[in-house]
Amino acid sequence: MGKNIVSLFPEKFRQVITDSIKNDRDKLEEIRVRINRPLELVLNGEFITFDDLHVNEVDGQFILNQLSGFSRYKLKKN
Repeated sequence: MGKNIVSLFPEKFRQVITDSIKNDRDKLEEIRVRINRPLELVLNGEFITFDDLHVNEVDGQFILNQLSGFSRYKLKKN
């Protein structure tokens, strides 16, 4: 899977994601990240919502930086 997708997320999300997909890694379809909303995973068409784990703007910026290598220009170009 190349770079572990969990490493793209802030530390507070990593263990939750890892624990949730440990036996169903192949079933992971989507990780929903929306500012001021709870983190959601979609596994084999079923939603797992973490109501006590909301994504804030700092978290969103962290994820965007990880995806873009800290360059939004690079993200747009690819």
